[in-house]
Amino acid sequence: MAKQQLNHKVIVIGAGAAGLAAARTLHDAGHQVQVLEARERLGGRMFTSYDWAPYPVEIGASAIHGRNTITFKLITKYRFHTSKDASGHGKWYVYANDYLYDDLEATDLPPFEVYEFIPELAEHWAKTQRQDANLLHVIESWVRQHRHRLSMDMWRLTEHLITAEWAAHPQELSTFGIAQSTYANDGEGDYRIDEGYSRLAQRLSRRLQIEYNAIVQKIAWQAENGVAITLTDGREYSADRVVITLPLGVLQSGDVQFSPPLPERKRQAIKKLGAGPLGRLILRFGDRFWPGGMAGFVTTHPTQLWWRAALQHDHEVFVWTSVFGGDAERRYAHMSPEAVVQEALDHWVEIFGPVAAKTFVRGEYYSWSKDPFSKMGYSYVPLGGVGQRAVLAETVANVLYFAGEATHTIRPSSVHGAFESGYRAAHEIIQHVATLSRYQ
Repeated sequence: MAKQQLNHKVIVIGAGAAGLAAARTLHDAGHQVQVLEARERLGGRMFTSYDWAPYPVEIGASAIHGRNTITFKLITKYRFHTSKDASGHGKWYVYANDYLYDDLEATDLPPFEVYEFIPELAEHWAKTQRQDANLLHVIESWVRQHRHRLSMDMWRLTEHLITAEWAAHPQELSTFGIAQSTYANDGEGDYRIDEGYSRLAQRLSRRLQIEYNAIVQKIAWQAENGVAITLTDGREYSADRVVITLPLGVLQSGDVQFSPPLPERKRQAIKKLGAGPLGRLILRFGDRFWPGGMAGFVTTHPTQLWWRAALQHDHEVFVWTSVFGGDAERRYAHMSPEAVVQEALDHWVEIFGPVAAKTFVRGEYYSWSKDPFSKMGYSYVPLGGVGQRAVLAETVANVLYFAGEATHTIRPSSVHGAFESGYRAAHEIIQHVATLSRYQ
């Protein structure tokens, strides 16, 4: 294939939240921007399906966590609409010990007390202990200290609540790392975008120059002397600077070659952070058979956490979604999608009876771990990884700029953290170029 030589001042790799934020900011500031997106669509891990129901169903990021976040501000700016999300509203049930606990019974179960206390527990550990420890050790110490007795099912529920939140088992998580992720001043409430996250991505992409199916193979760079990008199909692009928003899982895989190699400090940061495996399930039923007002439930089954896709539309089409991480997703990733859906349906039959199978319409399993352009759900900090998010965010030679949720020190693993990281990288470029212009 003939090489396509284009000379853009800034290349942005990835059209997810971080890439779109960076490209939008640079474009609006008057810079020439070329976005290279490996997929056939926008959004990255913002991915909405419009095929399941009259309302959007999120396959990737689901909720906006807080009214003070940049995501909520963008929704307001572009006049989109929001509704209360099931993850923070409605009645939540628990299935454990072969019993479905209702919302009143569930609130008294030890796993919820432990889960709600984790931020405070992590902060206390970070302030009083010199040495980091995995979160499981800290929780076990707290449980012993307060003389709680957790059955095997209660421990499993605790692990599932944590794994669905951080995409890693508590034994894999750094307590110091959790203490640093404060999400300070994000505000209250959990909301969904009525139009879907994908519509927000489309709005941010207006007038941007985006090349789809552009899979980056090599990034050749020289200090203060620009960058050359080679795609897997042989096309080449060059620019003065590049914003790299590749997910941590892709950076760890080595699918993209850097020439010369990244500095050792940067390579160690990539290695020391965790790329959390995450999967999603969607089930559609032809009729309602669950308790009235039920917004979601936590289960001891591997599917971990289920919630209704849209509270306000549940009388029209009955769609439930699940998220699960850690070992559950590692296991499911080696199964066929059909087998995963069938196992999930079997769990529903166990919980709700044969009516679940009788009213089942269809299901789908989506593995973010197997997605070749993410290879993960979201990042986490394992033992030995504290401080590495900031290193991952560092600019290299005023040529390579890094963004993405894994680079955010206090709002990682979130869409608004990804947006903010993209704005940060863009402003770093704008400031550097402005400094150069003053001396020319």
